[in-house]
Amino acid sequence: MLVVDWVPPRTGGAEGVVFVHDGGILDAAQTDAIRLPPQELRSWTWSTLARRVAAAVEAATGGGTVYLEDGNRIC
Repeated sequence: MLVVDWVPPRTGGAEGVVFVHDGGILDAAQTDAIRLPPQELRSWTWSTLARRVAAAVEAATGGGTVYLEDGNRIC
């Protein structure tokens, strides 16, 4: 796991936790084959928050996991 990011509640939404994993390089067929256990996960997406992506690159090159709150590093 590269990043754990706690996201506070937004208008009309609940708080959440975003986990960023290094899944390797996926082709279109592999991406299309991703299925979520509906009782466990609500959704998945490619991370687009620049701070989260930067933290993931840092974790991948340095080892360990980076912890964020709403995209801001806490440790």
